[in-house]
Amino acid sequence: MGDGPRSPFLAAASIAGVLLIFPAIGHDAALASRVHPALIEWRESAFPCDSIPIWVFLRDRPFASPSDREVALASAQDRISDAALARRALAGCAIADEADLPVHAEFVEAIARHGRIRHESRWLNAVSVLAPARSIDALAGLPFVVGLRPVGRGVRSGLGPDRAPDGRLLGRVDPSRIVRRAAGEREFPYGPSQAQLEEIGVPPVHELGYTGSRVVLMMLDTGFYKVHDAFAESRLLAERDFVFGDHETQNEPEDDPTQDWHGTATWSAAGGYSPGNLVGPGYGADFLLAKTEDVRSETPVEEDHYVAALEWGDSLGVMLTSASLIYLQFDGGGGWTWEDLDGDTAPITRAIDRAAARGILCVNAMGNYGPDPGTLGEPADSDSMLACGAVSSENSIASFSSRGPTVDGRTKPEVVARGVDTWCAFAGDPDLYGDASGTSLSTPLVGGAGALVMEAHPEWSAYEVREALMATADRAGNPDNDYGHGRIDVWAAIHHAPIVVPLPFDLIHPAQGESLNTLTPRLSWRSSRDLQGGEVRYEAWVDEDAEFATPLVNPDLADTVMDLPVSLAMGTVYWWRVIAEEPDGYRRLCRDDRWFRTPGAAEAVDDPAALIGWRLQGSPNPAMGEPRIRYFAPPGSYLREFRLSVYDPLGRKLLRDRRTVEREGWNEIGLPLYDAGGPIASGVYVVELHSEGSSVRTKILIMR
Repeated sequence: MGDGPRSPFLAAASIAGVLLIFPAIGHDAALASRVHPALIEWRESAFPCDSIPIWVFLRDRPFASPSDREVALASAQDRISDAALARRALAGCAIADEADLPVHAEFVEAIARHGRIRHESRWLNAVSVLAPARSIDALAGLPFVVGLRPVGRGVRSGLGPDRAPDGRLLGRVDPSRIVRRAAGEREFPYGPSQAQLEEIGVPPVHELGYTGSRVVLMMLDTGFYKVHDAFAESRLLAERDFVFGDHETQNEPEDDPTQDWHGTATWSAAGGYSPGNLVGPGYGADFLLAKTEDVRSETPVEEDHYVAALEWGDSLGVMLTSASLIYLQFDGGGGWTWEDLDGDTAPITRAIDRAAARGILCVNAMGNYGPDPGTLGEPADSDSMLACGAVSSENSIASFSSRGPTVDGRTKPEVVARGVDTWCAFAGDPDLYGDASGTSLSTPLVGGAGALVMEAHPEWSAYEVREALMATADRAGNPDNDYGHGRIDVWAAIHHAPIVVPLPFDLIHPAQGESLNTLTPRLSWRSSRDLQGGEVRYEAWVDEDAEFATPLVNPDLADTVMDLPVSLAMGTVYWWRVIAEEPDGYRRLCRDDRWFRTPGAAEAVDDPAALIGWRLQGSPNPAMGEPRIRYFAPPGSYLREFRLSVYDPLGRKLLRDRRTVEREGWNEIGLPLYDAGGPIASGVYVVELHSEGSSVRTKILIMR
């Protein structure tokens, strides 16, 4: 992978020297101007059949008329999920723009004739393609192509060849420091992770009740050992393997045995939860897992996987990302130099700017190539992200931590956290813990901390969260290119402005899955508080549907106990939740929704959905290719007819299909959906199930 970006102050590369390649090429100058110098050099030295991943950047999407463009934007607007729309509204960009439109299909078709399509990026209006050297001129000559660049390749920050002063290999397992915890063994709640959390002000924030609840945090990394004890209580919303194109981020047979080590360590540092062993700052967050790197030597980590993961996370409402990946070089030679670190050159940096404009806070490692100035890597040069350096427990900058500035003089990193001997989970065994070093480990601490700030201030945009973490760090008054604004202080960041939203709270009774002996249960929950002194009011919701489509609502409760004023049905499963509201109208949901059984409900059913008639689920949801759904046919419905209908984002009916129940219980079927003869586009679709004697069941289906 090389030695990382060269410092401009020690051995700066000469851009002019690279550009001298152009006049020596015997090709049309206009075509040559579209091709990055590294691609020209590679083409001249490679065999014609050698392939390399290439970014193909495209001209503006063509529309027959302004009205066609408006229709396309309206369709894109309808595809934005409610979660993403709410997040974008805080950033002031709730209206769809050109970057929300898919890449023009005819452009993709033409590019596919010259290589294998890897990813399509609507944000960059670009396609990454694995193409042979002989195809470069043909791609550059396509009339809609404006430029070709190599796809950047990189390394995991923290797994490089760098050694700590005592000789330990950074980011590798040091056998002498590995600790196994026996089941049930407890020391104090945080275990060996106590110090790294105290250093950044996390414990008092946890005592207020903040855990990152209802914040969607995406981890971008190598893969994840999901069965580790540290993740036993983690809320995993979705996962995606961008290397092999499936939905499994844990090691599979084709993976290198060490594939999931790095991602396991970073996820646990951000959000692991095993009291007495390890607690991450944002352990209560909802997680998305994106596997973007293949550690096998023949397939380097590549930036188009990272960009694709950002767009995937955006579609699912991600609010915050944590990535410990650095991009330095290109296949075939060459790479980013310090002169390219201007925040606008690398495609991955531009994608992060798009994410920030849509209200996503991106946290990324600086890299382990210090201590010289200018040793940061892509995408840490972005001006809209939090780039993280590493310090020791004594708050001294780690010698390996990469330094700024960027080529345009901006201070980097933004902040630092513990990246020397950081306690984390190790893959391989469910009870294996130890410490590792590198900016890979400081970054998820900052990411998990960001989730706490977002939970405490849901009214803040991602930019305001970023600014609060920087403004309250311990060197904010005198930032430099070693520490940036300094070590973060989550408590100070949260109190950088008054907390105006009621504090979070938990449900108490009925417990999850409890069987009751009454039809008029008493609901109870922990109290929430308005720190400004106003009286918090509550709404208790009870419904037979986990989506709370038609809930029984009892508003304006000042107490944290409510006796249901009506009798519930016998033999039924109900869900319940509580909403707290303070005088200025700010509202907060309880941490979790719960379900309980009324008398007469079967005890042996694991899935409570099976007890309440017809049910409908996506399988999976989000889906790729031909979507599938699961439906539950209740007892007595054998051979009964039902109808499935599917509507697109514009309300057009794509499917109306009559079927007969062939088996009671859960069934899974495919939905042959086509739009104008082709596969349906990515977006949000509505599936309805109609059956005799039953209310309409509706499900939102997300297509990637």
